Order: sequence, then structure tokens, then C-alpha cells
Amino acid sequence: MNHTEKKAQELFTSGFFCAESVLKAVAFENGVDSAMLPAIATGFCGGMSRHAEMCGAVTGGIMGLGLIFGRNTVENTTQTCYEAVTKFLKMFKSLNGSLNCKDLIGYDLGVAEELEQFRKENPGYEKCLRFSMDAAFMVQEIIDHKNNILKQ
Repeated sequence: MNHTEKKAQELFTSGFFCAESVLKAVAFENGVDSAMLPAIATGFCGGMSRHAEMCGAVTGGIMGLGLIFGRNTVENTTQTCYEAVTKFLKMFKSLNGSLNCKDLIGYDLGVAEELEQFRKENPGYEKCLRFSMDAAFMVQEIIDHKNNILKQ
């Protein structure tokens, strides 16, 4: 377990959701701090606001990679960020079998009955916690080993 994975676990168990905890953990570990960080990720939780689309842990990871490798002027290249995100998506999907919230957790969180059933069967959102920890770990590995990992 790296520091970012542990921080994501702490944030998630404190009440932040998937995208929020991953983004905030990656930012924290890499010296970025802003009160806006969890807020900017909130709409991505639950597979895009409980639409059960792309997993919030994945989108939080993409945002975290964007914080580190994204461009801040039009003159900068997108290549490094795109390579990092592509590597992350491959890693996450390889480990977990999907990038889609509904596929990963087995429920459509936008359907009230399924949301309720998910909450009963996962009272601490254990599945989402695990995906958030996986995403935070992978993103930090890519950041820490950028040149070696992106070349693979």
C-alpha cells in the first residue's frame, strides 16, 4: 500500500466518495491543495452522479493525472497526460475487469431499488472503497515512475 492508496482509504472512510477521495488523495500526495478539489469531483461519483457509467474512482484518477500531467497553456502538449491516462485505464481494467460502475458493483445506482440494495449489501461501500484504493495506488505509481511505466 502506498501513501496515496492509504490517503484515499482514509478519505473514503471519513465520508468522501470515490472520485472525491481519489482526486484529493492524489493531490495531497503531490503537494496540491485546494478546497475545490473534492467539490470538482463530486459530480463524477456513483458513475457520473449515480448514472452507473464510468466508475468514479476511475474519473477521480483521470483528474489526478490531469493535475500532474495536464497542460495549462495551449502551447503545451497533451501527449504525456494522454499516455498516463491510457496506462491507468489499462491497469484498472486489467485488475478489475471493467471501467464501468454498474459492471464493477453489479448495481445501477440511478435506480432507487438497486441503490437501496447496494447500500444493504455494502453498508460501508466496501466495493467502492476497494476501487478507490486501487485507482489511487495506480495513479501514484504512474506519477512516481512516469518514464518507465509510460514506455511499457
